Amino acid sequence: MTTLCIATFLTSAVLAPSGGILAVDSRGIGVFDAGKWASMDSMFLEGPKVPQSTVDRLTAGACYSLSPNGAASEARANLTFQPDERDPLWSVEGNESPFLWFGPKPAALRVNSVKLDSSEYLRVAREYLKTKGLPNAKPVLHSVSQVDLDGNGTSEVLIILGSRKVADLGINFEDQFPSDSDYCAMIVREAKGKSVRTIEVEFYANKAKNGSGIVTLRGIWNLDGKPGAEVVTDWRSYESGATSISQFSQGKMKTVASAGAGV
Repeated sequence: MTTLCIATFLTSAVLAPSGGILAVDSRGIGVFDAGKWASMDSMFLEGPKVPQSTVDRLTAGACYSLSPNGAASEARANLTFQPDERDPLWSVEGNESPFLWFGPKPAALRVNSVKLDSSEYLRVAREYLKTKGLPNAKPVLHSVSQVDLDGNGTSEVLIILGSRKVADLGINFEDQFPSDSDYCAMIVREAKGKSVRTIEVEFYANKAKNGSGIVTLRGIWNLDGKPGAEVVTDWRSYESGATSISQFSQGKMKTVASAGAGV
């Protein structure tokens, strides 16, 4: 019988949706306005640019420094547009916090970090890797987070794993892992009725469809006031990288905003 360490909580009250901007590592990543998320300016932006008037309006109010565990403290900062032809960006001035939210104070979100030597989730990781043609894999857990991702009152488990520790997962000049046996993945463990399923979000390897890449979890918050959570991750390759905001709904993880740079 399959077991899963997933807890069920009562759905907590959340804030009414309102606008805001998330900045990570001094760069504007995503803007939530008029009930929708959009990406901030970067060399990867394919949609319309964020108007200066929108940024001015959303940064005129409260600002909070966020911690990965969900705590928020009042802060002061500004966003200034840097019109670089190759990599335009909204840059934070006046604050060095790695995570800044220009908007109403985020709703409290319960996130439980599971120990990385968990036998249960190492087993889940091995079973998942068998479906990728890696029957003898010995995965390393990078992060394991229990959280109600979709706001339905039951927590999912977000797992990021790799063939080595993050610090040892290098990518060479040809955008390849050191070995064809190396990999990095993000999966979600979800209870569906009386059964439990593993959902693949991202998988990277030298011969994978998406090629090589390293994904890491930066934080999980409730930013837009709607039920559920915003998952913030980094992706990097040899000379490229991006930070993304994603939401989980109906068994799928969808990127709602992203900003990055590279060659």
